[in-house]
Formats: sequence, C-alpha cells, structure tokens
Amino acid sequence: MTNQKRLNYINSHNLHIEEHTIINVDPEQLLEDQLDPDSYVDDLTTNIYLSLLSSHGKQLVSGTYDDVMSYVDSQISRQTK
Repeated sequence: MTNQKRLNYINSHNLHIEEHTIINVDPEQLLEDQLDPDSYVDDLTTNIYLSLLSSHGKQLVSGTYDDVMSYVDSQISRQTK
C-alpha cells in the first residue's frame, strides 16, 4: 500500500494519529546527575508508539508504526473488495 493511499484514507475518515514516546532512564544515573539527560536516557530502549483515533476520540488501534499501518492497510483492502 502506498503512503498516499494511507494518507487519503486517514484524511477522508477524519482520523487522527497521536504519538507517544516512552523514555526509559537509568535511575541510578538520574539520581547522580539530573541536569545531564545524556547520562541517564537510554536511547536503545526509548520506544515510540502511535494511536489511531476516530474523529470522536475512539482509539481504533495502537502500537508501532507498522501496527498502525497494517490496520490502515486492512481497512483500505476491506473497502476495495
């Protein structure tokens, strides 16, 4: 599925995507040096999750980018059958 088709589907159905970032920190480093986020933020385990919401705020799906795009792809496929 092309990103243009996905975007058209999202826009035509008045859907909204929210991004949620989970930043994992090393608590020991945080306590030692609170002013230096580079020392306590663990970039290897920082995760980004997306939520796809209806125009009324109902959550349709959430997860990784691939999870949300798989949902959108399945909805587009159902419409074209």
